[in-house]
Amino acid sequence: MSLDRLNKLLAMAKLGEGAERDSAQRLLERELAKAGLTLADLEKPAERTTHWFTHKRGGAERKLLNQLAYAVLGKSYSGTWTHTAGRGRHTLSGVDCTDAEAVEIKFLFDAHRVALEKAMERAVTAYIMANNIFPADAKENPSRPTREDYQAMLMSKGIAPTQVIGISRQLEGAA
Repeated sequence: MSLDRLNKLLAMAKLGEGAERDSAQRLLERELAKAGLTLADLEKPAERTTHWFTHKRGGAERKLLNQLAYAVLGKSYSGTWTHTAGRGRHTLSGVDCTDAEAVEIKFLFDAHRVALEKAMERAVTAYIMANNIFPADAKENPSRPTREDYQAMLMSKGIAPTQVIGISRQLEGAA
């Protein structure tokens, strides 16, 4: 749940009346517990510290993290700091934000990184389709295409084929 929504629930819990107030209070307590926050975290002045997020090395997840931090923080977003240690597959990026904002960024990042991984897999399939990277004697797959197959087919229409002359064609031209 977003920080904005939590603050609205807090306002309803304080200013609402009767059942509306009680319902808002119960929902607020449940959502705060899920996020690992307390009522004091919402009410205290926001203190910004650097929060570190782990992501895969490379550009896609880091770009996603930057965009989500920007979406949550708005004008106060000042970029991320990256720390790479060892030869592992992951990197740490730091974001200056409050504890509550960090929880929101992490929640969004965890949800979107799964969807991004699936979209990247579809994009690779679409690239293969757009460039017809199949053996010359490949037979058509008789099974019914899945929803993901159709999505990849649509994506492939927007990809310009890469012009590559294979070695065998280059040798033919030299002879």
